[in-house]
Amino acid sequence: MQQLAPKTDLNAPGAKNTTLLSYAVQEIVPVKNDASNTRYQIISALLKNGADPKAPVGASGGTVVDVALRADTPNLLRVLLDGGLDPNWRPSGDTPMIFEVAENKLLPQLKLLIEHKANVNGRDSLGKTALFEATMIQQWDTVDYLLAHGADPKISSELGVSYGWVLQNELKNHTTPDSPARARIDAIRRKIVAAGAPWPPVDPKAQRADMRARGEKVVTPAGQTE
Repeated sequence: MQQLAPKTDLNAPGAKNTTLLSYAVQEIVPVKNDASNTRYQIISALLKNGADPKAPVGASGGTVVDVALRADTPNLLRVLLDGGLDPNWRPSGDTPMIFEVAENKLLPQLKLLIEHKANVNGRDSLGKTALFEATMIQQWDTVDYLLAHGADPKISSELGVSYGWVLQNELKNHTTPDSPARARIDAIRRKIVAAGAPWPPVDPKAQRADMRARGEKVVTPAGQTE
């Protein structure tokens, strides 16, 4: 394969819109937990010779990156990142892929992205970060990891919703008194206050006014006038 790859269009789709890379990824399934297996080395060689893990494949148009992000082992993602995949790539065009792994079961992938210098404060189209995403789906191990690795709890979205406001919403509306979740959220609250986030958080409307005064981009929520 080492001799053939430089002379072959590795991204040319074959049957069912598959590529050599997507086929090689299917072949690692039986050995997925063995990072030193030759099948991973084949993927590395394909990447080195120009195979694109971001190319849509199959009937669904998904990518090899999608598979790596959602896998139950981080081994494939490590190979892709070591092969040159941008850790800040935006699969949908406006949302960094760190959002895709902002949940506890994908913490190994999140750690890998951060190890490869992913921007932990990368924003989506409305200015939210992965910290917002993990909080809204109550992935507290992920929240703690993000905060420990540079996630900024003082950030507000373009809608004027601060991270503190999101956390307060979870505390008020999705926990019961004396529940483990409430204790966990309160511990996170103390962390973000220590990091300089205001508590109680500023109301989004007031936050938008402050942002406008500072010349920052603001989006008024649908149905509201200001």
